[in-house]
Amino acid sequence: MAKKRTFKFEENFATKIFRIQYDNKDFIAAHYTRRYSDEDVETIGPGDWIGLTKEPIYRMITDTDKESNTFGERIRDPDQDIEDDTIKTHMIPNIPFTAKSAADFRKLVGHTTLGKTKLIYKFREVSVSVPDEDEFWKPTVSMKDIFAKYAIPTMSSK
Repeated sequence: MAKKRTFKFEENFATKIFRIQYDNKDFIAAHYTRRYSDEDVETIGPGDWIGLTKEPIYRMITDTDKESNTFGERIRDPDQDIEDDTIKTHMIPNIPFTAKSAADFRKLVGHTTLGKTKLIYKFREVSVSVPDEDEFWKPTVSMKDIFAKYAIPTMSSK
């Protein structure tokens, strides 16, 4: 069995990097692919994510077993197979946005045969392309300020 390669920021290229506001906290995540050189990046396969954890969203039912401690409550469907392809997933950010994480993720930025890395602010209500790249990397700029500056005008224009 092949040994799983350890992730190194310098060896990968991000197609998209997200600065995410989740649960009133700032996080960073990226969709990336392997970079061999600026002219040679992996184009086969869907790529992968760093900074996001997949959590399954299982089908829920009301417990109708009168002998059960959870009778009448919503519970996970016991008949749903764990390997069921219909299980949806919820992506949860797991890398806080700090000066160190910003410096690490900045190593993923580049311009390759797949194009230039897209920087995106992600809020629950809307995603916004980054107009000021330098501002994106500053941990001192709060997502609350970014929301007021870029997201609210975008939402009101729709």
